[in-house]
Amino acid sequence: MTIFRLNTPFMGFFIVLLLGFLSSTQAFATLQLSDEMSGLTLTAKTHVIEDSQRELSIDDILKMDWSEFQLQKDYKKTVQGVSASAWWVMFEVENQTDSKIDWVLEAVYTHTDFIDLYHITEQGEVKTSFTGDKRPNDKRLISSESYAFPFSVAAGTHEKIVVRFSYEKAGMIELLMRVWDPIAFQNHQSISYYLFGGLFGAGLFVILFTLIIHIPSQLPAYYWYLAYLLFVLIDGLANTGLGYRFIWHDSPYLTDSAHILATTLAFIFAIQFNRVFLQTKQFMPRADRLLQALLVITIIAGLSYIFDYRALSIKLILLTGISLGIMPLIGLWAWKVLKRSDARWYVIAWAVWSISLGVLVGRLMGLVEMSDTVLWASRMGFLLETVLLSFALIDRINVLRQEKLTAEKNLIISLESANSTLEEKVLARTVSLEKARQAAQAMAETDVLTGVGNRRYFFSRGEDTLKLTRRLGHALTLVMIDIDHFKKINDSNGHAAGDDVIKHVAELTQKRLRSTDIFGRIGGEEFAFLLVGSGLDEAVKLSELLRKEIKSTFVDSPLGKITFTASFGVTTVKLQDEGLDASLQRADQALYKAKHNGRNRVECH
Repeated sequence: MTIFRLNTPFMGFFIVLLLGFLSSTQAFATLQLSDEMSGLTLTAKTHVIEDSQRELSIDDILKMDWSEFQLQKDYKKTVQGVSASAWWVMFEVENQTDSKIDWVLEAVYTHTDFIDLYHITEQGEVKTSFTGDKRPNDKRLISSESYAFPFSVAAGTHEKIVVRFSYEKAGMIELLMRVWDPIAFQNHQSISYYLFGGLFGAGLFVILFTLIIHIPSQLPAYYWYLAYLLFVLIDGLANTGLGYRFIWHDSPYLTDSAHILATTLAFIFAIQFNRVFLQTKQFMPRADRLLQALLVITIIAGLSYIFDYRALSIKLILLTGISLGIMPLIGLWAWKVLKRSDARWYVIAWAVWSISLGVLVGRLMGLVEMSDTVLWASRMGFLLETVLLSFALIDRINVLRQEKLTAEKNLIISLESANSTLEEKVLARTVSLEKARQAAQAMAETDVLTGVGNRRYFFSRGEDTLKLTRRLGHALTLVMIDIDHFKKINDSNGHAAGDDVIKHVAELTQKRLRSTDIFGRIGGEEFAFLLVGSGLDEAVKLSELLRKEIKSTFVDSPLGKITFTASFGVTTVKLQDEGLDASLQRADQALYKAKHNGRNRVECH
C-alpha cells in the first residue's frame, strides 16, 4: 500500500482547486432558445433563493452572485411546501440563432398571490410584469388559466429572467415553470380547453344523472353525495384557474379562497357521505369515531382559513386528504365482514380516489415528475371516483329494493296463511268504523244550512293553515262577510227567505274561492275565509268582486225578489300571532268600519 503525504501548502492549494471545481458545478445554466419549444421544464436551469424576511429587492438580487443560489437539480421537486417567504427564481436565456425568437414563459400553479417578473435585457434594461391572484385578471399579458409571459429575444443576445413568488400571508409554493414557442402554447391551450370541457361536462352529466336516478329513492346518503359532487366540481374550477378566469375574477375573496373553501366543504360532505352510506354509527362505531375526528379537523381547517390562520388550514386540509386514504379499508370491512354487497363499488371508487391522491402527494413531495399526463391522470381519477360512487348508490338502491320485495313477499305469505274469514271481518269492521268516523267528523264540522264548514271547522283548519304558512313563510289574509240589514230581511220576508239569502251568499263565495282556501260560516249571517298565499291587495280585489256580485244578484221568495248587499272586513294574518283570534278581531274591526261607513263596502284593518 502506497501512502501519499501532502505538505500543508500543497494541501491548501489542493483544497482551493477542489472548492473551485465544486463551485463550478454550480455554474449558472443557460436556456438555449429555439423556434420549437413545447412545454420545456425549466427546473434544472434555474437558481432559487428563499427570502424568509421578504426584504430583498430586485436591485439586491441583481447585485448578488447567482452561482451562490441553490441550483434546482431535482426536476421532480418544484413544490416548496406551505410558506410565508418570498421565493426568487433566476435563469438566463440565450438566442444563438440568426433571427429573433418569440417565446412564452408559463408559471404553472394557478393560485400564487403575487408573481413579479423582471426581464433584464443584454443592454441592462429592466422590464417588469406583475401578475397573480391578488392582481386584476385583465392585466395579464396572455389570457390563460396559468400565468404566461410573452418574450421576444433578438438574434445573438443573452438575457436574464428573475421571477419572485410570494403570498400576502402564506400559501403553497410551486415553482414549476415551462417554456413554449407561441404556437405550441396556443395549441396546448386549445387541447386543454377540450379536455376541460370534457371533464366538467362529464361532472355536470354525473350531477344530472344523480338527480334523475336518486331523487325518487330519497336516500339520505344521496344528499351528501350530491353536495360532495357539487363542491368537487367547484374545486375543479378553482384549481384549474377556470373559475378565476371566467367566473369570479371580480371577487378578490373568491379568487384567493375558492380552492381552499371548496376543498374543505368537499371533504366535509365526503366524510358525511361515508358515514351515512356505510352506516358506521350503527355497525362500525370505531370507524365512525375516526370519521368524526376527521370531520372536526376539516371544520377546524375551514375556520382557521376564515380567521386568517392559512398555513395551519392548508396543513390540516392535507392531513384530512391523506387520512381519507383509509376509506377503501373501511369499505372493504363493510363488504366482506358485514356482507354489504353494495359496498363493492364504494371500495373501488375510494381506491381510485386514494391512488389519485397518492399521485398528487407524490408530486408535492417530489417523488413523481410534474407533467400534464400526471396532472390529468389525477383529475380523471377524481372524476372516475364520483362516477363509481354513483354506481355504489345505484347498487344500494337495488339492495334496498330487493329487501323491500322480500319483506313484501314474506308479508303476503304470512297474510295468506291467516284466517281469511277473520281478516275479512276485521277489514269490513275497519272500513265501517272509518266511514262512521269520517261521517261524524263531517257532521261536526259542516254547517247544516249551507253545507260549508261551520265555526269549528273554520277555526280547526284555520289554525293548521296558520302553522303551515308560518313554517313556509307564505302570506295569509282573513276576510269576514256580514249580510247587511239581515234582520230586516227576516222581518220582511220570513226566516225561510233569510235562510235562502244565507245559502245564496255561501254559494257565491264558495265558487270564488280556491280549494286551498278555508271558508266557513262563523255566525248567523257572518262568514269568514282565509286566503292562502295571497296578500292584502289580492284579498281586497277578491272581496270587492264578491261584493259587486252579491249586490247584482237576488233571491226569489213568495213576496218577490229579494236584493241585498254585504259588508267585508279584510286583514292580514300576522305570522307571529299565536292563533286566529287576534286576526279575527282585526277583521271584525274592519267590518265594523264598513258598517259604520254606510255598509255594502270593503274595509281593511
